[in-house]
Amino acid sequence: MMAIIMAIEDDDDREFVEKIFDRYEKNMYFTAYDILRNRADAEDCVQDTFVKIIDKLDRFKNAQKDDSLIKLLVIVCRNTALDMYDKNKRIAETQCSQTVCDGGGSSVMDIPDSSADVERLVINNCVCEYVVKLIDGLGHKYRDVITM
Repeated sequence: MMAIIMAIEDDDDREFVEKIFDRYEKNMYFTAYDILRNRADAEDCVQDTFVKIIDKLDRFKNAQKDDSLIKLLVIVCRNTALDMYDKNKRIAETQCSQTVCDGGGSSVMDIPDSSADVERLVINNCVCEYVVKLIDGLGHKYRDVITM
């Protein structure tokens, strides 16, 4: 994270971002963790939020003058976390649907190299396989209705 901050050329801008980091990083982390429920994803979310802060630095400086900096930080961090959550959910659903389409017989799962939590993907895969087994155990008329 500090490498990103140190890459800022203007000393005043770098000092401003460092001050935000020192003061609000924990609040941003807890906001992200509350949504993502994963330490690594929450840390990635905070880092992505700081990249957005650096990209729109003037907007955040103006928010500090208006005493609305913390509100803006929380909103940006929350939206970033929600975007990450949706992305992780889509990846998990894709993995689940591929397992169902493949017949669920495959014991090896291809996990894409992304920010998705591997543990969450494996658990979702196991849940999907369990649901498929339960559906297969139903009578044909009930199975057809659920499958439709």
